[in-house]
Amino acid sequence: PPSGSQFYEGDTIVVQSTSADPQGVVRVQLLVDDKVVREDRSPTPQGQMNFTLVQTWQATLGTHTLAVRAYNIAGLVSDPISVSVTVLPRTAVAPTLTPTIWLPSPTPSPSATPSPTPTPIAPTATPQVTLTITPTASPSPQAPAAPSDWMAIGTGTTIRFEWTDNSTDERGFRIYQAGVAAPVLHIEAQAGTGKRSYEWTGRPCNLQAGFYIRAHNAAGESAPSPTVSVVTIPCAPTNLNATTVQTTTLTLTFTDNATNESGFHVYRSGESKPLATLPAYDGTGARTVTVGSLPCGTAAAYSVRAYNTAGESSPSNAVNATTNACTVTVTFTRVLIHNDTDSDAPGCVMNCGPGEVWLEFTVNGQNKRWPPTGQVSINTGETKPISDIVYTFLLMRTQNLTITVKGREEDTLAPDDPLGTATATFAGTDNWKAGEHCTESASPNYFRICYTISVTP
Repeated sequence: PPSGSQFYEGDTIVVQSTSADPQGVVRVQLLVDDKVVREDRSPTPQGQMNFTLVQTWQATLGTHTLAVRAYNIAGLVSDPISVSVTVLPRTAVAPTLTPTIWLPSPTPSPSATPSPTPTPIAPTATPQVTLTITPTASPSPQAPAAPSDWMAIGTGTTIRFEWTDNSTDERGFRIYQAGVAAPVLHIEAQAGTGKRSYEWTGRPCNLQAGFYIRAHNAAGESAPSPTVSVVTIPCAPTNLNATTVQTTTLTLTFTDNATNESGFHVYRSGESKPLATLPAYDGTGARTVTVGSLPCGTAAAYSVRAYNTAGESSPSNAVNATTNACTVTVTFTRVLIHNDTDSDAPGCVMNCGPGEVWLEFTVNGQNKRWPPTGQVSINTGETKPISDIVYTFLLMRTQNLTITVKGREEDTLAPDDPLGTATATFAGTDNWKAGEHCTESASPNYFRICYTISVTP
């Protein structure tokens, strides 16, 4: 209505308003003398850019200020716009009654001489009758019973409120944030009592606050519930960089934008579990951390997330880093001759004496011979130790380790006999199968060669 309008006590005052915001208006409150008497929400959760609304209030005696304020989806509140109205008393007066009094005529006497006609006697006073209507006082309305079992649970950027409704005469519920005078949420009433819940979505990161709830009706608000604290996820780190990369350690710097974190998780690409957990810090700003126990010779992307009880923040930017190469050592230890193939002894029909054996090693293109010169006399079924055949490489985990060993048996009366070739390949992605291995030559399995692979650090 226009400012200065007059109404009578008990009238229904209709207030029409239009609120506009490019982010979307989600709710509008009607206040009477700075007290919220009604709140209406947009029919669409994301709000409306233009929200026209009609709200009502039953007038009470006196001069009042009616105000309207709107909230957008980001939780920002408009300045209120207000008008002043005067509510007059409503009284009822009965009409004034003025009765007319008539006196009876006298009875004539029986004599012949008629008596003179009597003169009517006028009433000495006209009574005034006034009807006064006194309203019967109704019992004072009571505020609703307070909610109980109040809880607030943060998950991501959503806060879930839960409570027990103990009232049957409420118009709704108001949720307040500690330290904020006006309610932040208005929840419509539901029939009966029992468990209630509401999910408040789209909250900002870094939120850490206490909340309480009140039921309300025309008589006012219930007592407040206890205040409970809740958080949303922290804000994500930014400006991640890798400054120092060594064989098993990595130094990272990033900007900490979180104010409610429990700590930070460092992730390596391709892995779902955190590589490392970092402590929380006071405030925000630049951070420098060193992450250890990394695999050598590995190229990966790294990112950082802040976390708390509501979950993890979105990840920081990813940074690529490669740890220094691994030291891979191959040590050959022994050879077992299955068949020495010796056939050149005088009068021998087949394999009559020990073979004169030597081995040729090739590991990732590097060649060695055992023994360095000459041969080793080995019988069929005999095992001989090998010494001084050791290879050392600096390898990235994208590189394989390939081992090839050829066996020869020298004949004096015939060409040398090949003892076959033993081959094996080990992948760096599998840590080159560090440990002890034995590899057989191809069929008919003339020999078995054994060796140890070690990876440091």
